[in-house]
Amino acid sequence: MSKVEFLRNNYKTLDIGVDGGVGPNTIQQCADAGANLIVSGSALVRSNNKKQTIHDLRSVVDAAIKGRQLQS
Repeated sequence: MSKVEFLRNNYKTLDIGVDGGVGPNTIQQCADAGANLIVSGSALVRSNNKKQTIHDLRSVVDAAIKGRQLQS
């Protein structure tokens, strides 16, 4: 996540995406590092409740974005 952190620290408004291995157990780390675009294929394919999984993942990213905006 060091690359994501570097980009977020230097480019506050840049859209930064993370793809690969992103799911319920890793989403917080991605969001905290500064990612605001998430690709989460396997986590959704394996989910029994895709709608809830999307909601949960999105909520983590949205909260991190809101937290960064409050710090600005």
